[in-house]
Amino acid sequence: RMAEAALAAEDYDLAVRRLRAVQEVDPDRAGLRPLIRQTEERAKRARIEFIRRQLGDGAVTGDRDLREELGDLYHDLGHLNEAVIEFQRAA
Repeated sequence: RMAEAALAAEDYDLAVRRLRAVQEVDPDRAGLRPLIRQTEERAKRARIEFIRRQLGDGAVTGDRDLREELGDLYHDLGHLNEAVIEFQRAA
């Protein structure tokens, strides 16, 4: 329930921590692993949106560290073309 409250508040990092705590206590709980994976993905997508807002819409240049992080996030989500573009922009 505490993880659900964190999800409702869009605090995905806290939700993942709480779900992992439940997993440690009850590793065989049905549906927990997919929920953790989905929550981690939502956290990455939220971070992407936050970084995009910081860089500005349509920005081609920007902070190198943010560009690299954006590339890493896209890579983690399987968006390889976007990842390569962001890594190139960071270089």
